[in-house]
Amino acid sequence: MYPKGLKISIILNLLLILAAAMLLVDLVMVGAARQQLLKVRLETGNSLLAVSGPVLIAGLSDSGLSPAQLTMTMDESSANCLVVINSGGDNVFSAGPDCDSIEILARDARQSIESGKSSSSFAGTTRGILWPDRKNMLVSRPIIAAGKVVGAIAVALDLDNIYQSLRNSQRMFFVYFIFNLLALVMLGFYQLYRRLLKPINRLVNTAEEFRDDDEFTFLPETKDGEFNRLSLTLNKMLARINRDRSRLQETIADLKEANLKLRKTQQEMIRSEKLASVGRLSAGIAHEIGNPIGIIIGYLDLLQKASVSDEQKKDFIVRAEIEVHRINTIIRQLLDFARQPPDEQQCAVSVHEAIKEVVEICTVQPMMAGITIASEYAAKDNFVVGTSSQLNQVFLNLLMNAADAIKSASDDCQEEGIITIRTVNLKKDRAEFIQIQFIDNGPGIASGNLENIFDPFYTTKEPGEGTGLGLSICFTIVDNMAGRVKASSDSEGTTITITLPLSAMPENTKR
Repeated sequence: MYPKGLKISIILNLLLILAAAMLLVDLVMVGAARQQLLKVRLETGNSLLAVSGPVLIAGLSDSGLSPAQLTMTMDESSANCLVVINSGGDNVFSAGPDCDSIEILARDARQSIESGKSSSSFAGTTRGILWPDRKNMLVSRPIIAAGKVVGAIAVALDLDNIYQSLRNSQRMFFVYFIFNLLALVMLGFYQLYRRLLKPINRLVNTAEEFRDDDEFTFLPETKDGEFNRLSLTLNKMLARINRDRSRLQETIADLKEANLKLRKTQQEMIRSEKLASVGRLSAGIAHEIGNPIGIIIGYLDLLQKASVSDEQKKDFIVRAEIEVHRINTIIRQLLDFARQPPDEQQCAVSVHEAIKEVVEICTVQPMMAGITIASEYAAKDNFVVGTSSQLNQVFLNLLMNAADAIKSASDDCQEEGIITIRTVNLKKDRAEFIQIQFIDNGPGIASGNLENIFDPFYTTKEPGEGTGLGLSICFTIVDNMAGRVKASSDSEGTTITITLPLSAMPENTKR
């Protein structure tokens, strides 16, 4: 059904509009009636003055006009006060039941003597129709005898009876106003409902029956008009929506397929770069395990000599066993790093533990010869949501890049290579983060290259020395963990800063 709120709104608006229109018409009619009645009262006053002026200028006793006759004439004209002034400006006659405005009347009469013309004005305040209004109409007229102004006469006409008449008519108006207003509102609402609300309600009910997998149309109105045109337009729009929906579904399916391919390619790139890093580590480890193997061979040669005592043999065996365990540890670390866990799920991972594992792997590498790795763990909370293998890959890549940068420095530089790994907690917008910085004292990166180092296949190394995917994959991994990575550099080194959101620390875990 059509919302009740709209029906009530239409009724209220009709009430307001019709009430305002009727009240405005009433104000215009009342104002016009008031002006007409005032005009009639002015004519009455002028007629009274025209008849009484010449008679009263000589005095009431000389004119033969009795006081009773004058009072009756004034009552018929609703006159409150009458004043006669001679040519010298003296008051020769005054009469009336209410002469509070006699001074104003005398003033108006003197002005009429001076101008030789009739005039009118208002004085006093009384209850009007809807607001206070003037109480008396003051009319003055010169008295002319033998072509000369011999005096003037002025009268104050009461206006209360005019206002009372208009107020009585207003009472009757308000009675008709209520009945007419209700009748017009009901008639107007019926017409609006039949011509507007009912067709709209039909369209709304049709639209509410829409289902995503349905084909439907708006039924056109039986008569020509705007709603018929609206139904036809809506049907055209629905046809376009159905066509666009089909294309959109096809596009979504294509995007899903492309997204799956993209994710697969991304994982393959991460795996490929990881294998490249493992290859570099393997080359270093092959060199590193040569020393313990040589030591073991030496002990085996000594054990074959008859001159070696049993106690010395035991000592050689223990030493050889230590070297074997050393080789086993190095190879196990490499295998653990190279292994790709199947469908590894994200969980809370310790950043500090990941850094320690990577540092332990890299410490034995020949590329770290002459380079000191300093760790500053200032972050109290260091657990993030991710996978340990990908976090290790990011840190290993950054360490190897820092070592390569230091090794690529000029041979004339005698300064010891230092890589500083620093962590600290940050708070921003009520969220907590851990910031990891890898700082090296290498030659730095040119400002022109700094903006491109995270682009795929971009590298500043010599051909054959890098894939150009390391930092790009680091950026992808960190971005998938809802973090950010940025680089800054100057003439004294490079700083790679990683910011990751913190996760709740797992239970039974020490910081």
